[in-house]
Amino acid sequence: MKVRIFPTDWSIARRLTVLYALSLFLLLAIAAGFLDWILTSDMRRDNSQFLAAEVQNLRTLMRQRPADLRAWREEVEREAASLPGYARYYVRILDDQGATIVETPGMGDIVESRAFPAPLPAFDLKAIVGVDGRGRDGRLFLLGAQWVELRQPGAGKRLVQVAFDRSHDATIIADYRRKVLTVLFAGLILSVTLGFVITKAGLKPLSNITRTFRRISAEELNTRVSSMHWPPEVAALAAAFDSMLERLESSFALLTQFSADLAHELRTPINNLRGETEVALGKQRTAEEYRIVLESSLEEYERLSRVIENLLFLARTDTRNTAVRPSPMNVRQEIDGVVEYFDAG
Repeated sequence: MKVRIFPTDWSIARRLTVLYALSLFLLLAIAAGFLDWILTSDMRRDNSQFLAAEVQNLRTLMRQRPADLRAWREEVEREAASLPGYARYYVRILDDQGATIVETPGMGDIVESRAFPAPLPAFDLKAIVGVDGRGRDGRLFLLGAQWVELRQPGAGKRLVQVAFDRSHDATIIADYRRKVLTVLFAGLILSVTLGFVITKAGLKPLSNITRTFRRISAEELNTRVSSMHWPPEVAALAAAFDSMLERLESSFALLTQFSADLAHELRTPINNLRGETEVALGKQRTAEEYRIVLESSLEEYERLSRVIENLLFLARTDTRNTAVRPSPMNVRQEIDGVVEYFDAG
């Protein structure tokens, strides 16, 4: 089953316009999707690197000053206060029993401890890769956690939880996507307009050659259109049309010659019949004289019959589907008949 992409009644201009618009829209959509992926990936990578750096800084401080909770708190509050308001992050330090030791002010009301993913082991040196999570107020956060082994006998280990507020990033991405949709919509309208204009300009030679074809009539079959300057695609059409004109001109010439020969062949017996009839009707004739006129007319009728049979034979031979079957003939008999017909004695 043959699948049609376009309805059969669609013009070439409409088809090319649709194809051009779809192609341009697809390219814009692919480019927009790729840029969106780059933007979100870069933001996520930067945020994860920020989390990893903060955990590394806290781990260094906690190992160097394992019992100085005041230093821990100052570090947490100082780092959090140094960021702009839209790029806030929160830090919580818990003991190995899950009790909070230090946390960014207000963090307990925003992100609870159980919302964080499973922490990395203390000996794992790989950078933290944050996971997305929601705070109590519905904001989007990037969450990460890791155990820190303190360098103090009997101090045990501490759990560091870091939450980075991604709501500003989400706002940026949402605004970017709205602008991309606007650009895609405008690009679709522009591509349809440009596609229509470009298609009309590209098909103008076809319209010109169509007008040239319409001016050619049966009296102008000697006109040739391939002599004009056409694009290569239209030049092939012009050459094919000229070839058709040559065949038509040859056929018309043969038809004209055939009509002249036919008129000549039919005129002689008809004039003979007319003359003999006028002579016979010119005065009263005997039965024998009428008989002679009828016999002469019969010969002319036979001549007309042979002319008509020859014409029918020629008409059949012009048809390509006609099968020609040869049959034997007596040449001497045919020659004697011709001699007898034209014998003046």
